[in-house]
Amino acid sequence: MLIIVLFIIGLIFAICYLGYRNYVARGLMRDNASDSFDNDTAKDVKLEKQTIRHELLMLLEDESVFTRKGLKITDLADMLYSNRTYISNVINDEFNMSFTDLINEYRVDYTKKILSQPEKRGLTLSEVRIMSGFSSDSSFYRIFKQKEGITPLEYKKKCY
Repeated sequence: MLIIVLFIIGLIFAICYLGYRNYVARGLMRDNASDSFDNDTAKDVKLEKQTIRHELLMLLEDESVFTRKGLKITDLADMLYSNRTYISNVINDEFNMSFTDLINEYRVDYTKKILSQPEKRGLTLSEVRIMSGFSSDSSFYRIFKQKEGITPLEYKKKCY
């Protein structure tokens, strides 16, 4: 009888020990799988951000979407089949600036390009502002001077 009781106690101990060992092993596997998942996810996010960056550059440089008056980040998000928060994060991370700063940088560069072309010499600054996508004369002058250190008129005179 004593042998049977000891046998049953030993069996219970063995079952508990094996169950505990299996539980610990599964926890470790889950941690390792989670680390692998996190690394794969980070790689996917980085690749996706680079893809969005590339597509955003195409919209800005090839299609000149920055010339659209009143362009909003939601407009870009729609064009890129994404959402405004994600696009904002990509712009902040990949370009180290805000959406507004990025668009204004492209608009100022475009303005400089127009003003330096001899065949466009007859355009008024208001026409150039509209072509560049600025919504008002005051924002046009303020942003141009902030970025270039001189007014658009001074820049135009400097070009000729």
